Amino acid sequence: MPQPDESRPRGFGPPPRDYLHDPLQLGITIVGTTAVFGGIGWWIDARLHTFPILMALGAAAGLFGIIYVIYLRLKDADRKQREGDEHAP
Repeated sequence: MPQPDESRPRGFGPPPRDYLHDPLQLGITIVGTTAVFGGIGWWIDARLHTFPILMALGAAAGLFGIIYVIYLRLKDADRKQREGDEHAP
């Protein structure tokens, strides 16, 4: 768990959180991104009368996109942890 920043005065908001360590925030991020991209596809479908093609493509793009971003961030966090372990005495 990340340590709170002692340079910030107390009482000015919560300490920064890494959303990769919070399962609820991670789930909300995945569902929210999928819903937003699906909603954009739905909006375009309504204008072009192509429902549900672009909605499905938008939802799939949002889902796979956010999973890929999370994969990259987890990979980076793992790399940083390994570098920290190598430099530890």
